[in-house]
Amino acid sequence: MISCFPAVWWALPRDGWAIDSTMQPKPEANGQADRPWRPLGRFGSPGYYWRKAREWGFRLGYDRARAARIEAEKFAELGFDRERALVELDGILRDAGKPPFRDAGGMASVHWLLFACLRNEWAPRRILEIGTYDGETAALLSRLFPASEIATVDLPESDPILRQTYNREGEAGIAKFLEAQVRNTSAANITLHKVNSFFVPMTVRGLFDLTWVDGGHLTAVQL
Repeated sequence: MISCFPAVWWALPRDGWAIDSTMQPKPEANGQADRPWRPLGRFGSPGYYWRKAREWGFRLGYDRARAARIEAEKFAELGFDRERALVELDGILRDAGKPPFRDAGGMASVHWLLFACLRNEWAPRRILEIGTYDGETAALLSRLFPASEIATVDLPESDPILRQTYNREGEAGIAKFLEAQVRNTSAANITLHKVNSFFVPMTVRGLFDLTWVDGGHLTAVQL
């Protein structure tokens, strides 16, 4: 029998929310009617604990040193100067007020380093990004390829998928997200298209030299 107490305790609000029969916080409890409430139902599902056990199993079995060696070998096979690109990427991040690549975490995935490598080999005229999110990658592409035209596509704020995922629930969550997105896509060579990517052929015209697909994480099938 697996105890649910620690997980339930972690999920409980710390600020004295009053919970009604619909499992929603009452406005009079803390004055924040739009603050998202984390449902407790998932903690009663065995599948939740199985997924968490698998996740921690993968983490414990992950050999970072081996993964780094494989990554370096792949860059070398493609003829990329990984170390040179890393130095240049760190310089661009520093100029943008960001931490170095290895310290950034979060959105700073290996594809940032790949873009920096491409910068030394090629100058794409037009770049298409599908999945803007908060615009961090679009902003980086803008700095890596200042002469390129960048079109980035994300869901409009009216889309329920956007409003129900990635901590964007409620007016406060969506406002914070949109503020970051507007700030990061404000460069002159970036155009933000707020439309479901299914409609990209009808809304974003022309050919692109580089396409980066980083959207649709909620489904198993990508078109």
